[in-house]
Amino acid sequence: MGNFTASVANALLEAPSEILSISNIKNIETIASFFPEDYSSAFGFECRLGNDNQACDFSINTTSMDSGAQKLIQISDRFDTPCWNIIREFSKGWVTPFLKERTDNIWLEFDSSNALNEEEAKIMAGYPSFFFGLNPSQNSKDMTLSLLKDAIIIMIGDNDSKKSWHFVEKCVQNLNDKAFVFQCGAMLSRKPSPIRLCIRGFACLEIPKYLKTIGWSGNIDEFELFIKKINSFADSVDLDLDILEEGIGPKVGIEVRINPRIGHPEEWVPFLDFLFEHSLALPQKIAAVKNWHSFHHQYEDKRKWPSHNLLIAINLGLKYIHVFENFLHHIKINFLNSDPIEAKAYLGTRYAWIDHQRAGSPSL
Repeated sequence: MGNFTASVANALLEAPSEILSISNIKNIETIASFFPEDYSSAFGFECRLGNDNQACDFSINTTSMDSGAQKLIQISDRFDTPCWNIIREFSKGWVTPFLKERTDNIWLEFDSSNALNEEEAKIMAGYPSFFFGLNPSQNSKDMTLSLLKDAIIIMIGDNDSKKSWHFVEKCVQNLNDKAFVFQCGAMLSRKPSPIRLCIRGFACLEIPKYLKTIGWSGNIDEFELFIKKINSFADSVDLDLDILEEGIGPKVGIEVRINPRIGHPEEWVPFLDFLFEHSLALPQKIAAVKNWHSFHHQYEDKRKWPSHNLLIAINLGLKYIHVFENFLHHIKINFLNSDPIEAKAYLGTRYAWIDHQRAGSPSL
């Protein structure tokens, strides 16, 4: 079996050069080569909108349905780094009933935008940040805290987890009835490595009050003024918090989601223009993001379709057209002490199939 490079190459064949240079693409493909070709049907690229660097970071997802734990254990044997040792230990736990029932997926994020060449990319492949998704069907506070406690011990060790646990517990206990932790991660590629909690379910205008309750150090009034502006665009928002030994980190992220109708990515345009007006995005980056959305199907001669995906197409027969879809998943605005300091576009790619017989969205 081949590696994951062909999937990445298909997605990036016509990628806008303003956000992905040829050398950056090569570096991402180098990292992707460590993964088997059937590893994932979803991956993505993190693009900083406020600088002119023609490079993205690379993220890749796996689930228990993809036999993700077993594949991660196999990949980890190729590395001897603290990051992959942690991933190996978590993956071993993921095959047990406790973690398997409560863990929905795992994302790995690589700082590929910092690699100057393919040799550096090979080194960076050994130092990903790690995120796991919590099963939304088991998101009671007690279940969440039980899972987070065990997972955080694996990610940062027993001693360090004890130092920050009080703040994790405070964040969870103060969630309202609709909000829940949907993802937890450790920024393993950074020192120190904060715990990242990603929270879903808050209405946009509920977030300032929550941050005040958990003791965030930023200026709540100034933060709330900007949040009200975001609220006029967003269909939904998620909140990202960094948990440090000394408390809630000064930087928070707001993930903005707009849910465009299928085939209408232009519905993101007003928000992208808003980012430009607030000096959070460069015009060339906005133009590139506007041009990101596309479908690439199996009958395009210029693309070498991964053999794993070709086998799926053959097994499903001629009823479906198989595609890689590039789409804008969300945009995150990072705030530092209430000031918006940067915006990032999270550009997704997913493998899908479209029914010949029916109009509608791709089946995933």
